Amino acid sequence: MNPDGEFDPNDIFIYYYAEPVIKKQSAEFAYSNEEKVLLFDVDFKWGQNHPDIFRDYANFTCRFISGKNASYIKYTDAFMETSPIGSMKHGALADQIRCRTPIWDYPGDEIKLDVSFNGMDYYGNYPMSMVDPLSTYRLSPLCGPIIGGTRVNIYGTGMNASIPQEAEVMVKFGTTHAQAVDKSLIENNMWNDDDYHDELHASDKLLKLAEANYPDLEDK
Repeated sequence: MNPDGEFDPNDIFIYYYAEPVIKKQSAEFAYSNEEKVLLFDVDFKWGQNHPDIFRDYANFTCRFISGKNASYIKYTDAFMETSPIGSMKHGALADQIRCRTPIWDYPGDEIKLDVSFNGMDYYGNYPMSMVDPLSTYRLSPLCGPIIGGTRVNIYGTGMNASIPQEAEVMVKFGTTHAQAVDKSLIENNMWNDDDYHDELHASDKLLKLAEANYPDLEDK
């Protein structure tokens, strides 16, 4: 409104929608160093809302609020889609929202997760855990026969951080999937380069040659 009490003319349109209902989320934890896909089952009330108009006017967003530091808040873009992902069924209407978790600075944080359809009004207040990062530092041995079957030791972090504890940690060599990690064999050890090199039976000459050829590889 200007000083004369007149409203400025414009061509901006807004859309009023019946509030969709978020039914559930697909995961309750994420590793703090991953961008994990989250799926939400949603009743979009398509009997009241128009699919195309709703999609055009919406601003789907996921919000993550730290339990350790209330001022630490991150947002990620979300997308409306039909399940399963990539479904091309003729006439199928969207029934889920997808977003990803952000990289998190506070491992072990119990956060609150919300979803918004317009980027302003948030729903959910779902609890979620950001657990220790899942990282691989070293493998031993570094080679094996093509028939497979070689036992491989993995040195890293976060393999026991899943929630619930029995959730599987899978291993993949290149594009080949191996079995799930046997969590009963996971040991909590401090990292020691000398022990790792002894296990590889690598000579000092070979180690120096590797360091010279790959100067960007740093010891973890």
